[in-house]
Amino acid sequence: MYSSPIFLGTLVLLGASLMACTYTTQIPLVKVARRWNFLDSAEAIRKQEYSDTLPRASVQDLGVLLMGTGYEVFLKGPSLYAFKGLVGRFAPIGVHLAMLLIMAGGTLSATGSFRGSVTVPQGLNFVVGDVLGPTGFLSTPTDAFNTEVHINRFYMDFYDSGEVSQFHTDLSLLDLDGKEVLRKTISVNDPLRYDGITIYQTDWSFSALQVLKDDEGPFNLAMAPLKINGDKKLYGTFLPVGDGESPNVKGISMLARDLQSIVIYDLEGKFSGVRRPGSKLPIDIDGTRIVIVDAIGSSGLNLKTDPGVPIVYAGFGALMLTTCISFLSHSQIWALQDGTTVIVGGKTNRAKAEFPEEMNRLLDRVPEIVESSRSKEPDKISGNSRFFHRVANSHRNANTIGKLLINGIPSTNQDEIRDHISQFYEQLYKENGSRRPMIDGIEFTSISEEEAAWLDRPFEESEIVHVVQGCNGDKAPGLDGFSLAFFQQCWGVVSKDMLVVCHEFHEYCSFERSLNATFISLIPKKHGADEIKDFRPISLVGGMYKIIAKLLANRLSVVLGNIISPSQNAFVKVRFSILVNGSPCGFFPSTRGLCQGDPLSPMLFVIVMEAFSRLIDKAIGAGMIFWIFCKSELVQVGEVPLLEELADILGCKTSTLPMKYLGLPLGASFKLKNIWNPIVEKLERRLAGWKRLYLSKGGQLTLIKRSSEEDVKFHLVKWDLICSPYVNGGLAIKNLRVFNVALLGKWLWRYRWRMGLVLVYGMMLWCLDVPLKEAFPCLYRLACIKDVTVADSVLFRGAAANWEVKVPPRVAFFSWTATLGKILTADNLRRRGLTLVSWCCLCKADGEFMDHLLLHCVYAKELWDMIFVWFGISWVMPRRVLEMFDCWHWSMGCQQKLVVWKIIPHCILWCLWRERNARTFEGCELSIVGLKLQFYHSLFHWLSATGLFSFSNWLDLIEFCSN
Repeated sequence: MYSSPIFLGTLVLLGASLMACTYTTQIPLVKVARRWNFLDSAEAIRKQEYSDTLPRASVQDLGVLLMGTGYEVFLKGPSLYAFKGLVGRFAPIGVHLAMLLIMAGGTLSATGSFRGSVTVPQGLNFVVGDVLGPTGFLSTPTDAFNTEVHINRFYMDFYDSGEVSQFHTDLSLLDLDGKEVLRKTISVNDPLRYDGITIYQTDWSFSALQVLKDDEGPFNLAMAPLKINGDKKLYGTFLPVGDGESPNVKGISMLARDLQSIVIYDLEGKFSGVRRPGSKLPIDIDGTRIVIVDAIGSSGLNLKTDPGVPIVYAGFGALMLTTCISFLSHSQIWALQDGTTVIVGGKTNRAKAEFPEEMNRLLDRVPEIVESSRSKEPDKISGNSRFFHRVANSHRNANTIGKLLINGIPSTNQDEIRDHISQFYEQLYKENGSRRPMIDGIEFTSISEEEAAWLDRPFEESEIVHVVQGCNGDKAPGLDGFSLAFFQQCWGVVSKDMLVVCHEFHEYCSFERSLNATFISLIPKKHGADEIKDFRPISLVGGMYKIIAKLLANRLSVVLGNIISPSQNAFVKVRFSILVNGSPCGFFPSTRGLCQGDPLSPMLFVIVMEAFSRLIDKAIGAGMIFWIFCKSELVQVGEVPLLEELADILGCKTSTLPMKYLGLPLGASFKLKNIWNPIVEKLERRLAGWKRLYLSKGGQLTLIKRSSEEDVKFHLVKWDLICSPYVNGGLAIKNLRVFNVALLGKWLWRYRWRMGLVLVYGMMLWCLDVPLKEAFPCLYRLACIKDVTVADSVLFRGAAANWEVKVPPRVAFFSWTATLGKILTADNLRRRGLTLVSWCCLCKADGEFMDHLLLHCVYAKELWDMIFVWFGISWVMPRRVLEMFDCWHWSMGCQQKLVVWKIIPHCILWCLWRERNARTFEGCELSIVGLKLQFYHSLFHWLSATGLFSFSNWLDLIEFCSN
């Protein structure tokens, strides 16, 4: 039935229906649910299943609250969108796939399995292939069909009432050579499985009875089933007695219902007694002495091969899991900022009665979040959260200029990038020596003497306070590092100094040049920006200069309307410095251009533009200028004749649809894939940023230390070593039980051993009456460090020192992993079952082994030899990384040089590993010179971060190491 064409065709039709439903209905629902769907109107939010209004709140506060309750939150201007339980939308697809698995497994079982049954007496054998028969056209026998099964023993278990409770068969599987490959005792609920074949215990029968007759034998008497009154488990046999040649043969009858007891009848058919097999208790019947030796049973076995069973089991497991997941509610929340009020709405696909209650509980907590965000305690400010710092770090990484096209050639050298950017902006903001236009003969409007005296009056305190309190405090700070919010909040502290500066400026008409210094920070306009034109320059003006400029601008704006038109732009001559990756470079004065963020710039530029406007008016009056279309474009719609000639006459460019207008696509169908490319790039960039947050092993170590729960992960190093202290080569994650024992024995340890550990090695009286240095003077002279203590003389392997070096945590973690030989090079990956070619991507002359890659490769030797030249030493590189760290100890007599010496191996290993990953996964290669420059750059920044060095460039560092 289950292998009939009708049944199989029905299964195929049902599977096709499920696949069609998944593709046409469920997948589009998931795509819609994953879309970041912002609602920009209050009416659309109020139409949701649940809506409410929050006074005196912000969407940022609501977003912090929703993130704390498991929602994924997205912000776009005043709009907020959040969702959770998206996995519930995937559950129907999982249910459909599980049902397809079940049907596929059932179809495979119906068309590709073997089945058979056999009843075998105890002590006999049978071949599996002789019993099994195919059930469908996909049934294919295997080598296991040649296996022979031997019935070692068959026996039964009985209840106290005498009824059969269970029967067992002791089986042995034999190969073609007769060797036993598997032995097991099976029962009704405990089958035997071997190489895809399953043997079940299904039935039993009584095969023979072994008896002694008058101490002769034993004889095997076959037991025949007696179907009396429908009783299928009644067996009997007959033992002839007397002359066997007589036509009327008489004998003893024996009956049995199980293997436990035999009922014996005499020659006349009368009951004579009951004997248990194996009891060896004789019974005399009409002069014949009988002993029941044993009862031989037959085991009823059912054999089958079913390749679809694992698939069916997996399908049912997935079905139960996805059915439970389908009960998860997919909830969506929208919010819109309307002044100081937030309009909130939401909906869910399940638990519609509980969703309003959940929303009410969440919104009742918003005032608490608002209060805590306004609190002055740093740990309660949402901007000081770990989420805030992750976002800030991701922005900093995204804004870092790691590669730049210089004269069409990509460069990653930071010095070259700095020089190129500085030269570009220096040329941009300096005049090229061209002649300026003359304004002789042009009439200008002048201010009155009263207005001039009013402009030149001293600054008043109330005027300064009004300017400071009226500025926007959220603007980015300049060179001084103080935003205007600092002056507003700390006015009582800085007011006197501010008044002195302003009065000094009024008296001498000048101030320090550094007050007018402006930083230009470069922000990438798009992901993967590699040209200067792809970066947007943002000027950062100092707070003190902003206040002085605002004072002058407020005064100038009062009289400016009397002399020129107010619809002008801004200009001021300032001094600029470029910020490249957070470091200033290329300090230069500007002689042209605008200064963003300078309050005085609009006023000064308006005055300059007034002269330019008068010049243009004079040129127009003379008939020299008609129109200017330098930024205009002619866009063709349909067939336009003589378009190029018209563009030449007007002096503008031509363009075609589709195009971008005000940043939006114009004239293109929304169904085109190219229109959505910016959104896809944005998503890829955001996903890449999320991945980078979890690449740092040092960050993962901090997370493990501070988290009470952690998902199960596959670790490269065993847990006992991870719980070891830093000095023993571990990660110092506390084992609470051992930590408790250590605390209990802390005082005993100090009492007995503390004084001994702080003694100077060689000067103490250990086991002799004189110090060791006097007892063994020759040995003492060979000691490198003569004032070392006993505690310092206890040495551990190289992994212990990795955490004492002033390097970033992820670098220390990598060095520790490399010391243990656990980094995922090709040889380690192959040990874990991955099939790949072991090839050193640096030298391309050997396999990729950890010690070769980090120590003995041509690229690695170049770096190591360069370091040895720096320090003027000769060194034989050890065979392994662990041995290298073991012997990387040197007494230099200078503590700062020792710090550099300890950091160097970590920096070399890290640069080599990054270059290996860049070649393997990104296809980017650095030459040996470029790798050395990358090493210089990393080492220079790491040493600067320690606060112990003040090198101005790499040459100072090299000279320091060489001295």
